[in-house]
Amino acid sequence: MSFDAVDLALQTECVDSTHQRIVLVILAHHLSPSTGNCYPSIDTIARTACLNRRSVERALSELEAHRCSVHTNRTSDNLVRRINRHKADGSLDSNEYRLNLGVATNSRQGVASDSRRNKKKKKSKTETFNHLKRVRPDCCDESAWVRWFEYKWNGQSIATRTLNLATHNVLALSRAGFDVPGVIDYSIAKAWQQIADPGWNLPDRLKSDPQRWVL
Repeated sequence: MSFDAVDLALQTECVDSTHQRIVLVILAHHLSPSTGNCYPSIDTIARTACLNRRSVERALSELEAHRCSVHTNRTSDNLVRRINRHKADGSLDSNEYRLNLGVATNSRQGVASDSRRNKKKKKSKTETFNHLKRVRPDCCDESAWVRWFEYKWNGQSIATRTLNLATHNVLALSRAGFDVPGVIDYSIAKAWQQIADPGWNLPDRLKSDPQRWVL
């Protein structure tokens, strides 16, 4: 599957109907990034698109007739090119499709694509942590709050449930007189999945102790 191809298939203006769009997206979904080709059967496309075979064939023929560059919307190569493969007896073996979507098919461009995805992840993480800082309870210092979510960060997002539970426990700890940063560090050191709450059997040194707990 090529995410870049699906994205381009969704954005291109080189289609004239909903049927063309959905068939093009399905072809892009089956695209091999290493070859630029895909091999879904008519039945597979029809089942996925919830269309009959005749509608799929018509949409494919219309897509084959389009000569359009996805990036400029100017006349170029065929948007879709079908390569029929036959068995020795002459019967149709499978359909092979080549898409003119401008998707990278070599290793260098693949690395560039991965790099763009990594940049998006970094940006997403920055945005996430800026949001976490804004919703931090006043009773918890920022560095401890960020340490906890650095610990919980899974590379993509912070679940709403995780944020709500952390907020609830931090407020409860503060009301009970615990050293909140100390409890956060203690919870990380214990590899707990949530910040400890006051009902847990925490060391006495974490209660009403101005000094952060140290390993």
